[in-house]
Amino acid sequence: MNASTVRIKDDAVRPAAKSADRGDRCAAGLLRRMIAIGLLWATVLSIALPGRAQTIDQGTINREYQIKAAFLYNFGQEAYIRWPQEALGSESDPFVIGILGHDSFGTALREIAKHKKVKGRRLVIRRFATIEQYDRCHILFISRSQSRQQRLSAIRGTAGHHVLVVGESPGFAQDGGAINFYIERNKLRFEINLESARNHELTISSRLLSVARVIGRP
Repeated sequence: MNASTVRIKDDAVRPAAKSADRGDRCAAGLLRRMIAIGLLWATVLSIALPGRAQTIDQGTINREYQIKAAFLYNFGQEAYIRWPQEALGSESDPFVIGILGHDSFGTALREIAKHKKVKGRRLVIRRFATIEQYDRCHILFISRSQSRQQRLSAIRGTAGHHVLVVGESPGFAQDGGAINFYIERNKLRFEINLESARNHELTISSRLLSVARVIGRP
């Protein structure tokens, strides 16, 4: 299996509450393991996404965003992406992940923020309905609920900021986003626009680049 691949498991939908509870426990356990062992090992874990002809149930969507939440947390680790010191501020300042548009993460990011730190700092989650509400953060996740014009506006609006702009929409990286999640052959992958990251003065490690599809000048 390609190291940049995450499969999302499509368990058959069962009406019994016991099966649903077991699925929730498995998903929560997976999230903890992904956080604990780090991004590179997380990318080789196998979790089911349904095929195109199948219905994507809420449980599958929840698992997808638990995985994405773990990725966002791991992107903040020094081993993968480095921010300029002035972007981090003092040691008492938090590391901030912002969400622009609809928040599909449920409790996943909140749970991570409760128990984990990034670069030795407490983790804070902020939500913005529009780019006009945007306030300083280190990672900005732009939901697919935003139109392409809204996404472009957000990308332009973060110019000059030391922020990692992450999306989940077709063409997002080509439009100037730094990292974009996408599905290929029922597998969750991500691509990196290296030039965009450099424009925000972020340094992406070769370890992270090795498990991504790289867009832009090497």
